[in-house]
Amino acid sequence: MKKRIIAMVLCLVCIISSLTGCGSKGKSNSGSKSQENGSTAVKAAEKSDTEGTTITFWHSMGGVNGDAINALIKKFNEENKSGITVKAEYQGTYDDAINK
Repeated sequence: MKKRIIAMVLCLVCIISSLTGCGSKGKSNSGSKSQENGSTAVKAAEKSDTEGTTITFWHSMGGVNGDAINALIKKFNEENKSGITVKAEYQGTYDDAINK
């Protein structure tokens, strides 16, 4: 009988604690969808802040897929007006890249 009561109390505690996570944290002051969904607006960086930035992109794509990655990176670098440059580096097989 004692074990049964303890089990029921533990189940009740688990149910209550899991339901508290479903509660509302507060009311939204604005009716905009972006605030209701929890997303926030992000301001883009100025060109002067990103000028000369180089991103090194490691990948494990060889053959046709590697050519496609390189073509996408080349297109990005040509069209980018923010001063950001992406440099692709082939890292070998997937296992090699994971270890790095």
